[in-house]
Amino acid sequence: MIQETRHNSSRQELLFIYLLCPLLLSGCLTAPFLPYDDFIHVSFPVVLGTEPWYAAFSLDALAAQSATYFPVTLLSYRAEHFIACDVCNVRNWAPLVRLDNLAIHMLTGLFLWLICESFALKRISRVFVTAAFLLHPMACESVCWVSERKNLLAGVFGFAAIVVLLRCKDYRWRVIWANLLYTLALFGKPSALGLLPVILVLEIWHYLGGKTEIPNVRSEGWWPLLGCVGFILIAMFDLALSLVAGNRVLMPLPGGSHYTAILTDFEILQRYLENLLVPAHLSVFYFVKPIISFTEVRCLLSVLFLVIVFSVSVLFSERRGLCIFFWFWFISALGPVLNLFGFPYLMQDRYAYLSAPAIFIVVSLALEGLAARFIKHEHLDSLRLQRLGLACVGIISIGYALTAASRSVLWENTYVLFQDAVRKQPKSAIAQVYMGTTLAKIADWDEEHHNERSPESDRVKAVQHLETACMLDDFVRLIRPGQPYAALAYVELKLGKLDEAERAARRCLAGKFHIPVDNLTLMEMHVRLAEILFARQRFDEAVAEADSALNIIKNSQDAYLIKSRALDSLNRPDEAAAARRQGGIRVPPAH
Repeated sequence: MIQETRHNSSRQELLFIYLLCPLLLSGCLTAPFLPYDDFIHVSFPVVLGTEPWYAAFSLDALAAQSATYFPVTLLSYRAEHFIACDVCNVRNWAPLVRLDNLAIHMLTGLFLWLICESFALKRISRVFVTAAFLLHPMACESVCWVSERKNLLAGVFGFAAIVVLLRCKDYRWRVIWANLLYTLALFGKPSALGLLPVILVLEIWHYLGGKTEIPNVRSEGWWPLLGCVGFILIAMFDLALSLVAGNRVLMPLPGGSHYTAILTDFEILQRYLENLLVPAHLSVFYFVKPIISFTEVRCLLSVLFLVIVFSVSVLFSERRGLCIFFWFWFISALGPVLNLFGFPYLMQDRYAYLSAPAIFIVVSLALEGLAARFIKHEHLDSLRLQRLGLACVGIISIGYALTAASRSVLWENTYVLFQDAVRKQPKSAIAQVYMGTTLAKIADWDEEHHNERSPESDRVKAVQHLETACMLDDFVRLIRPGQPYAALAYVELKLGKLDEAERAARRCLAGKFHIPVDNLTLMEMHVRLAEILFARQRFDEAVAEADSALNIIKNSQDAYLIKSRALDSLNRPDEAAAARRQGGIRVPPAH
């Protein structure tokens, strides 16, 4: 009877948490796909149905458009596109993707609940950990952002694999199912590699079969070691596929060396902990200044903070071995996205998705131990203390959910998203670049649709953001360093500032950046220079710049258009007509 009551209360608590989960999408559910990254992910031919489903596993197709190998993610998009567009004839199918994101996130929370149950966490701890994970505003980046379906799939399949390892009684099926689920996690997103050390520790513990804080299911013979070998081989295979399929450009390490990257990661770990515990300064982009020396005050304070939090949590906990294990989980899950590999973004909210539960469990273990001491020494009523704790968890859950609801509004459109990033992280070059390019697009839209709003003010603001980006310290982390100069040349030309536009275009073409300027940007800059020279009536030079653009990308219609106009101005109508024909440009008949 008592056990049945406990199960009923657990269902009620999970239902309460699940009822709050839709708040994560309340501000952006009906929004279309964001031009920032979403369109890239949902425009693969395999997603649109123009290629067969098994093309999702093709390395050649992915290498052309992606830096990651995530076939399971692409297949999930394909199913949604088929249902929304082919069956229901819905044009904006982004809401369906976001609803599915939320459903996957909620399922991951259920697996987390089972993990907590397997480790014999108390009722209040299970409620706190699950609620904090599901309702935390940092989860908005994974749930609201269509592109981060891959993050959610890595989480749901990775946590499911851990549940199987902890709860499946048949050792043979445990190995088979756990390996299969972990493969799906890796094919959702390669960052699931961070769960590999956690899984290996669980398998080794099963093999040793000694007394431990980690639950031990039936394990016979060499099956746990066979499972370890399977997990390692799967991870190596997925990593090899990602390296072959990917076209990711590695950035300079923060500070220039692995030593300084490790020092910088101390501060990043501190900031992740602060954001998880008190989510007051979340942003879609973050600026992190590299730490050069261990003796820097920022480094010493970060190390001190981490040591104190770790020591206090372990000291307060009565299950210290388990507490240390979850600290290991936290570091391990973040491992693939820490900065020993030269990633463009030093930290992101979504990077903490797989590691966040570990910190919430560490907090709950410390609070469990603290509560046990109070009950023992102060002779408190444990039932009343439990009820008070549940009430506090309920308040925290509602607070997290409301904060997540206000944060979800940011994914309604890119202007709001990047404006928030610039306000919170003004030293982030990527935030300034995207804010500038977004304002430039808004100005063009207003001009095209003859809105009452003047596009000139937005273009002036765009120039300010783009110029700021070019002067910031983390400009060296831009994947496309020519982008802000290309955007500057375009906006300055629109404002009629030919000198400034030409200066920006030539700076981009000089290409003295940490990464070579891509061909598309180079072509665009030659076209822009041709337009500037045409405006200055230097028609021969304009033709030469247009030809330079066509030498890079032969089918550029913009290049053929400005070339034909310059040739017309040079009184060379036959050549101008030929340029229009080559570019497929239709000239309206003269009246």
